[in-house]
Amino acid sequence: MKLLERWPLISAVLISFLIVNVITIFVETSTNFYFDSKAPDFSSINNIPERKQAFFSYVELQLQEVNQPIREAREKLIVIKEKSSLRYADKRFINWLAEKYRITSEKNTYNKEQQMLDELLLRIDKIPSALVLAQAASESAWGTSRFARKANNYFGIWCFKRGCGLVPDQRGKQQLHEVRCFKTVKQSIAYYVKLLNSSDSYTELRKIRATLKQNNKKLSAEALLPGLAKYSERGDDYLNEISSIIRYNKLEEKYPSHAE
Repeated sequence: MKLLERWPLISAVLISFLIVNVITIFVETSTNFYFDSKAPDFSSINNIPERKQAFFSYVELQLQEVNQPIREAREKLIVIKEKSSLRYADKRFINWLAEKYRITSEKNTYNKEQQMLDELLLRIDKIPSALVLAQAASESAWGTSRFARKANNYFGIWCFKRGCGLVPDQRGKQQLHEVRCFKTVKQSIAYYVKLLNSSDSYTELRKIRATLKQNNKKLSAEALLPGLAKYSERGDDYLNEISSIIRYNKLEEKYPSHAE
């Protein structure tokens, strides 16, 4: 009889216990939700030179896939620029890309599409492989960091909406940022490339790249480094680290990028 009298209390305790366990299981498994099964387990490669080569080969392969639509869009823009007049379809294509790459223009500006076209040609272009590989290596600890393994984030990219990523262990009490989660490593690379090609923080990088191309010079990763001054709070120390990775691993020689 006493047991029956206590049954509502016992039921409430059991339900609470089940809810807590379900939430715990969800939280623990959700950190692996974004795990990309296609990405190699670089931490399992004990030989360091082999690990580095496996990392570079994997990231370069993903980068080539990311670069393909960028190359196609740029080629189409060059064809449009050579036309004496723009068709309606050309203007729609320009405006679509302008929105994608955060280019704004006054609605009634004369030759608005031509102006946006010039800006798009500054933005829609490749980032040298050597630079991508070096930053990926630095930011992801050669693909072995927690953010690389659990969030497919190879570039230390932040986000500021609660639940958009993983909370850094060393985040300050007053800080709100998280490290963004990506469904695949390729998605991470695509986001990073678009960031450099669209953010106002990297206007200088795009100007340096355009000057190299205009002078038909090698698209050097090290030449673009000054344009990454705002990428890290570490400033020059960060740029020097990226430069060291490029030089030590001879990335410019192994993965050359030529002006197109």
